[in-house]
Amino acid sequence: MASARVFVLAWFLGSFPGAAASADDARVRIVSPAAGQQFAPGDKVSIVVEIAPSLRATDGGVGLGGLGSAKAKNFTATRFTADFVIPEHYAGPLTLWPDVSAGGTVLGPKVSIKVRPLTPPKRLTPLNRYNHVSLPQTHPEQLRVKGHYAKGVERDLSSSASGTTFVSSNASVVSVDPDGVCTVMANGLAVITIENGGVRDFVAFVVEDPARPSPPIDLSGQVSIRPGGLRLESNPRVVRSHYQQVTITNTAALPLAGPLFLAITGLPKGVIAYGGDGGGRHSLALPDQGLGLLPGQSVTVGLEFLNQGSASIEYTAKVYHGTPK
Repeated sequence: MASARVFVLAWFLGSFPGAAASADDARVRIVSPAAGQQFAPGDKVSIVVEIAPSLRATDGGVGLGGLGSAKAKNFTATRFTADFVIPEHYAGPLTLWPDVSAGGTVLGPKVSIKVRPLTPPKRLTPLNRYNHVSLPQTHPEQLRVKGHYAKGVERDLSSSASGTTFVSSNASVVSVDPDGVCTVMANGLAVITIENGGVRDFVAFVVEDPARPSPPIDLSGQVSIRPGGLRLESNPRVVRSHYQQVTITNTAALPLAGPLFLAITGLPKGVIAYGGDGGGRHSLALPDQGLGLLPGQSVTVGLEFLNQGSASIEYTAKVYHGTPK
């Protein structure tokens, strides 16, 4: 019975002129600004709306996505104007939609404009710089990034409409679309470079599949490994102990996501590496909140060798992403 009443009511409203219309009614449309037109924070936006004479409209306005609404000015039966000033904190896409009163509210098609700052940010801040993801990952992830400007102004620069670009270092692991929506594809490492106005920052992804664990990933080509001098503490009745500081610097243009470890191999006979996991592997204490090594950042690790003979201490050192096992 309730269904029948709803049907009769819908038929009744549709049978009379001036009944409430659905959204995207083309009889009410914004003719200016054009879809995709670009503005800047602080700009005044002048809006022109045209109305079909058959609507017999009596009033109108324009909705501003997330910013309230603008009232109609110079209203006639077939046209009105409205205007508003874009707030200084705003950036990205901004949706406008017209409406008129014509025996009910009639909503016209939406128009999206772009708000892009004229000056570059002083710096960018991603919401999460390091992301550890386990497969399977079924939902795309929207990257969020904030821009910091003079006088304490902050803007959401997550959309390409604000002038931000997103590029993945390894699209086979994590792909990213122009608006920063990331899709996790496979095991491995990927870094998303975020840029706006020449200012860059990064978001790193570590993707793991618990059902198919990946071996450690060799990152030695992206770092410099500088051994310091050997310090000797000798006891002729036992063995000679050697201590050494090794500095590891990220020489790549992208951050290295942790965990990272230094592996020592190729020691001569009679020389034993101590410390770390006891097998020549040392986990690195990373400076970037313990999660990674940014471009140009360094970390130092202390090594200890027991020399049971007289061989010189020489070895091969490599840096891996992963956990020593």
